[in-house]
Order: sequence, then C-alpha cells, then structure tokens
Amino acid sequence: MSETKHTPGPWDKASSGRHMRDDYHQPYAIYEGGHANLVAGVFGDVRGGAETASANARLIAAAPDYAAATDALYEALQRAIGNFTLAVKGLPVRDMAETLAEASAAVELADAARVKAGR
Repeated sequence: MSETKHTPGPWDKASSGRHMRDDYHQPYAIYEGGHANLVAGVFGDVRGGAETASANARLIAAAPDYAAATDALYEALQRAIGNFTLAVKGLPVRDMAETLAEASAAVELADAARVKAGR
C-alpha cells in the first residue's frame, strides 16, 4: 500500500452556517473528526437543493472510510486469488479461514462507510 497523503479520517459533517467563506453558499463543513481541522466546504447552491447538498456532504465525509474499506477489500481479494490459484493447481490452500475472516471484516468496513454516506 502507498502512504496516505490525505487528511486522515474519520471525517465528519457539520453545519457551517450560510456562508462559510467569501460569499459562497456552503452550508456544510467537512472536518477531521475530533479536531477543528477543516477538510472541505460543501456548496449548497446545487441541483436538488438542500437535500442534495446534505447527501454530498455525507458522501465526502465518508471518503476516508470508503478508502479504508477499498484497501481492506483489495488485500482480502488478493489473498483469495492466491488461494484459488493454489487450489486450481492442486496445491494446499493456506489460511482459508483467515482469508474469509479478512474478507468479512472488509465487507463490514464497506457497509459502515455506505451507512455513513447515507446509502
């Protein structure tokens, strides 16, 4: 895995007031959880209005969770492919129970990210 270059998660969504910066309508702020570190502002003047702006903010706030879930799913899939390759060749499969546990944990991470994003 490559080194994370973005602000570490978790990120949270908060109401920021009508104008967070300049004269742009940015009703939501995305910040690093537990800190006052602003990560992004979410525009409110979008097609779909306030409901869409809120959904956009939830999705952006869930980005680090999605990234972690994607990394975990990638690792679990790589291990599963390796085990499948061994099985096809008639060789002993390594750590299948561990592989399934990793895959299940990765799916739980992905599900939690989807819930946070409002999906």
